[in-house]
Amino acid sequence: METQSYMVAGFVLFALIMVFPLAMQGWIRLKTRGRHLAVIIEAGKPLVFRMLRVDGDKIHDGNDDFLIKDSQTKITDYPIIFPRLLSAFQVPVPASLYKRGTGNPINWEDPSIRTISSKELKAILDPEWMRALVKGVVAESGVAKHSSSERILTFLTLGASAICLVLLFLVMTKISGLEQAVKLIHP
Repeated sequence: METQSYMVAGFVLFALIMVFPLAMQGWIRLKTRGRHLAVIIEAGKPLVFRMLRVDGDKIHDGNDDFLIKDSQTKITDYPIIFPRLLSAFQVPVPASLYKRGTGNPINWEDPSIRTISSKELKAILDPEWMRALVKGVVAESGVAKHSSSERILTFLTLGASAICLVLLFLVMTKISGLEQAVKLIHP
């Protein structure tokens, strides 16, 4: 009985380690297939990132129809908010910059639009924009670098990882012991 419980724990651990990342990659690929990432600018609102279904040479967002022009399309990784640690799960997708109410894309290198300030443009083109946003929010809020809840979560994660490694080691040693016993019984 005890061996079966270790086998079940090992199988569950294996499933979590192997199946979850594969399922995540499959989900991301399904979400991006036949779609175009639209970065939409609206006056007085933050940037909107939307994966929109491609319909010929257009994409639709609510009442707006946006044209897709290859000369003004950049390839970027999606999901864009993933840290470098998860970059293996990102998928390259075409992206265009649009202004709400206009159908033509804006040139990434030379945006001739008055609603974008130089700071906003720098933030749009910065690949590390999420990290800069978090640093700015933390600096403005005065929150300590690591709060106690983050520390607790980190230690819980490390503890769970250590327990999983110990369980995996136990399962492997039990399996090798069973193999040796079978070899002794049936030479």
